[in-house]
Amino acid sequence: MKRINQVLATILLLSFCFITGSITYQEVLQYNNNQYKPETIVVNKYLSPYVNEYVSILRNNDIKIPWGNDIVFIDMNGGLPRGILGVAWGMNIDNITLISINASSWRFLSDSQKKYLVFHELTHDIFNLKHFDTQLMNTPMPTYLNEFMVDVAMKQLVKILKIKDNDKKDNQLCGFY
Repeated sequence: MKRINQVLATILLLSFCFITGSITYQEVLQYNNNQYKPETIVVNKYLSPYVNEYVSILRNNDIKIPWGNDIVFIDMNGGLPRGILGVAWGMNIDNITLISINASSWRFLSDSQKKYLVFHELTHDIFNLKHFDTQLMNTPMPTYLNEFMVDVAMKQLVKILKIKDNDKKDNQLCGFY
């Protein structure tokens, strides 16, 4: 079943690539070590600054980002239903990072809301966190957001990711798998 989901996600991604024309290749690879490089990386030029900021925050806090090792695809989508700001299609599919942001809603968001939205969807997809796991993962997105609020949410996320990473290391040392 997992393999079928991976194949379907790949087909969806390729179809999406042909439909949208606003995507550009970005150097997301510079943030990964030499051992871990996705085969295909596509990041929308309007989303790229937010993706890069998210990556920088996590890197500065020594958190490894487990991108999908086959595909990283982060783009705008004009076909998402009204009221859906973004979707992390690749959540719980480890070899794919596939995120769609609602192109129609994007233009109405403040810069802080855009950042929060991209950070939220990246966290769903990359770390498989669910709604309400952290402040950043609460839904719906607050109608008023400022830079300070986004920073607080990211600090909390970093703290939780570090705790999870330490728990994972402790379990490996104890022999739990």
